Amino acid sequence: MLCTTVYTTVKNPLVANSAFISILKKMESSALVCDKISKEWTGFPSEYLKSWLKSLVLVRNLCAHYRRLYRRTFAFPPKLSKKQRMYVENNNSLFAICFVMRYMLESSSWNNFVINLEALFEEYKGKKVDISLIGFPINWLQILRSPV
Repeated sequence: MLCTTVYTTVKNPLVANSAFISILKKMESSALVCDKISKEWTGFPSEYLKSWLKSLVLVRNLCAHYRRLYRRTFAFPPKLSKKQRMYVENNNSLFAICFVMRYMLESSSWNNFVINLEALFEEYKGKKVDISLIGFPINWLQILRSPV
């Protein structure tokens, strides 16, 4: 179910499409253009956006091939700023990847994602599912609902 929740949110072609990453890689020779696109979209330099997209593509592919997300560390953790690291203890976790998604989604899509995630965690609350094993802190909902 967690895969389904993440997958349906990340299926946005711009976010989940590795072709977009290829375009960014080709634009590396024009770092100014790449940075401008990234800063307008996310407020961060392109090196952040590239790492976020790489992380999201990895999670999307894991979900598409029915791989587990529980107790997983990720080969391509998203790059986090100093301020972001105040909220994310381990950038090699699913929580870190979910955390950076908020910078790439419209607010309504982000709010729907958080609502669906909360409902999913609530559904499995009594089934001994420890969300800390996917990097979610106790105050995860407060963190994900707070303004960027």
